[in-house]
Amino acid sequence: MSPSTFVSRRESLDRWHAALKRANDKGVNIYRIESTGQFIATSGTTVTVAYATDGVSCECAAAVHGDPVCQHRAAYWAAQGMLTLGDAAPATMPCYPCDGTGKIWSEGSWSPDQCWYCSGTGQVDVVLDRIGPDNVVPFPAIERPRPAA
Repeated sequence: MSPSTFVSRRESLDRWHAALKRANDKGVNIYRIESTGQFIATSGTTVTVAYATDGVSCECAAAVHGDPVCQHRAAYWAAQGMLTLGDAAPATMPCYPCDGTGKIWSEGSWSPDQCWYCSGTGQVDVVLDRIGPDNVVPFPAIERPRPAA
């Protein structure tokens, strides 16, 4: 008898989009419990079941068995504005180097040159290096947003 092989699943933008599409198709909703601040996601298959999730962990079977991507976490990140389907505009935030002005500070005054980081727009896309509430990393607009590395 040969030993079984466990193949771990990896995060990818395609998997996050597929999970979000499944969540939308199955009607998964995200709710916040007022007294605790905890978020729950409804099950896409069983009406009487909900799973606690914070976007990083989830109580569903996929997450419990080690899958880093599930439809409940995808729905959570979509509700937070961090994950969208298709070519929807990504979440943005003010550029750090130019403080959202689009110009760079040079020798005591604003330079007429546009910011090298945001190309003068003053905004950068929000990209998740590793999905989680404390891991929001701004990247220049030329980068595509991705919910996981």
